[in-house]
Amino acid sequence: MSSDNQFIATGPTPVGFQTSGTQIDVGASISGKSSGGSFFASSRGPLVAAVRGASPYGEGFIAGNDNDDPTASDEPCGLLGRSEVPDGIGVLGYGLSHGVWGEIPGRSGVPSDLQNAFGFLAGLDFTLQLPTGVYGESSRQGVVGVSKTPTGQPGAGVVGIANQTGTDFNPDTSGSGVLGSGYIGVRAETTNGTALLARTFGTGDAARFEGNVNVIGRVSVTDDLLLTSGRDIAERFEVSVIVHYQPGMLMVIGENGALEPCTCPYDRRAIGVISGAGTFRPAVTLAARESEGMTVPIALVGTVACLVDADLGPVKAGDLVTSSETPGYAMRATDPVKSFGSIVGKALAPLCEGRGLVPIVICLQ
Repeated sequence: MSSDNQFIATGPTPVGFQTSGTQIDVGASISGKSSGGSFFASSRGPLVAAVRGASPYGEGFIAGNDNDDPTASDEPCGLLGRSEVPDGIGVLGYGLSHGVWGEIPGRSGVPSDLQNAFGFLAGLDFTLQLPTGVYGESSRQGVVGVSKTPTGQPGAGVVGIANQTGTDFNPDTSGSGVLGSGYIGVRAETTNGTALLARTFGTGDAARFEGNVNVIGRVSVTDDLLLTSGRDIAERFEVSVIVHYQPGMLMVIGENGALEPCTCPYDRRAIGVISGAGTFRPAVTLAARESEGMTVPIALVGTVACLVDADLGPVKAGDLVTSSETPGYAMRATDPVKSFGSIVGKALAPLCEGRGLVPIVICLQ
């Protein structure tokens, strides 16, 4: 029964209207307006869509494939929405927890580590319960982005943009475009290009590392290298196992080539001072290894804190220092002849009496 304003159908089932057949392309096609109601459609043959709708603003279907579009994939779809008007929305979902949810359950014949993948658009993530635009989780890959932009044109597989700005590097107060967490937080790989590119277009830093950085390969610097901490360049040398040593000691070359604390004044075997005494730390350490063994860092260039015995003569700023008879201590050099070949540095501060640490500039001569 029908009229200009309504359509009413009854049948032997709770469904008000039902169609079925073996060669049905569309279960039903409806145009017009309705204030509400229920609709059910099914197909037994080569299905294009169980339910399909179209309007001047777009079209879509539920349970079908896009056979009508020769440029589209012919894969079956649970839901497809397409809008070809400016600012149109293909599929729009609202929910108190997730806007749009998608899931691939486990399948027979598929290894267990390749099963179960799910994700959503617009919802709360399951770890921090924070608003999330796109979330993907699986046993292998959570989110994958692929760009097929032709060579010579800009393209990006995944883009992350944070509108939030900050004045410090606190992740709680500063925005992060992309956040990676795990044993390998962010992995970058390439065959013949640049695996990771970071650029700044203002006064900010292109990259910042808070922690140790391990580089296996060559490091090339095309501009200034600024070391904001550390005062000297040191190299690790083997030391004798039978002697006691500490930072600040003046060391000489022993008979077997291993270093040992000085014990003679004006010793031409003097090689330098053990770095790391007081507040002074090496900025660069050469020949550093994971297992340092019986080695110490000897300051070769820069400023280092040196143990000085002022009881052998008061030290003034600018005095040359050499080895002394006090084991591991330097003293003020006063004999020009004996000083040749035994000078280790120049004092930057005075020490009138007693024993203590004095900053010196390393200058072997």
